[in-house]
Amino acid sequence: MGQYGGVDDFDDNSVDPLRWVVLPPLGSGALTENNQRLEFNSSGSGTELQYYAWADANYDEDFELVFRAANTTMPDSLNEFAGIGIEIYPAGSATTRLNVRLGSYSVTNFGPSRDLLANFFVGTASIPTFPVQPATVFPKAVAVRVVYDSALKVFTVFYDENTTDGVQWTQLSTFGVSSAGNGANNADFGLGSGGQFDVFVYGRSDNLDVDSGELLMDDFQLVEGGASEPDTVLSESAAVEFTTQIGKSYAVHKSTDLTADPAFASVQLAGSEGTYRIVPAGQGKALVTGTGNTIFILDSTRPSNEAAFYKIVTQ
Repeated sequence: MGQYGGVDDFDDNSVDPLRWVVLPPLGSGALTENNQRLEFNSSGSGTELQYYAWADANYDEDFELVFRAANTTMPDSLNEFAGIGIEIYPAGSATTRLNVRLGSYSVTNFGPSRDLLANFFVGTASIPTFPVQPATVFPKAVAVRVVYDSALKVFTVFYDENTTDGVQWTQLSTFGVSSAGNGANNADFGLGSGGQFDVFVYGRSDNLDVDSGELLMDDFQLVEGGASEPDTVLSESAAVEFTTQIGKSYAVHKSTDLTADPAFASVQLAGSEGTYRIVPAGQGKALVTGTGNTIFILDSTRPSNEAAFYKIVTQ
């Protein structure tokens, strides 16, 4: 199976066997990489379901998981549902799990609706009884962040229903997975020191035909140790590149002191679409927001005969 931490933006339109184990589908529904994203399609015949398995994550280590999801399906009957998201199990369990998905369903006297939904399942029982969801947000697209605190044994779920203005995380709820019951919602996974979590992405539909482009996931990331910190890597090149996390902010620091302990100063940046230039003070901005993809930094202020170090600092 794939490495513990890593990123898949699904841009190559084919399953990477070093990252995922593709599990057999239930019914004719299927997850596929198409149009540079992961999508779930189904025929509308009963329950259709498929999982991709990521590498196990450690019970004793902090980590966080980020992904984007979109759901434009329109259930018009109470027995119809479609959702895409993640499930986290105690390794070896087939029943107890934390489920976070962007789901669509039909509401009596209202019609089609959708929500970011999060809850534990223990068998078929839900904890809490009704999944936690935002109070007034019914997004067709959402960014989701799930952060695991290994000291408290708690997952915290965040979301942003509008990433067009930069990602601004809102906490949804907390989910404790030990007997200590440290979350707002709790289910004892029965893990001890050295235990592991099984991590899956999945798509599901019940009695609903899901066409291409209606149920999507993109920019999946699992980061070991919590927040990514690329600031330990120095470069003497005029071009710097690094992989970002959705919603993180990054500053670039520069030094022309090439000694063993250089002094750095922050610089300003101008640009967009993943490519930025270092510009003179007052002509740019200090921070760029991560998109989940690679960002390239070019130094337009550096003379051809000047050497420099560059450092990326996560805010």
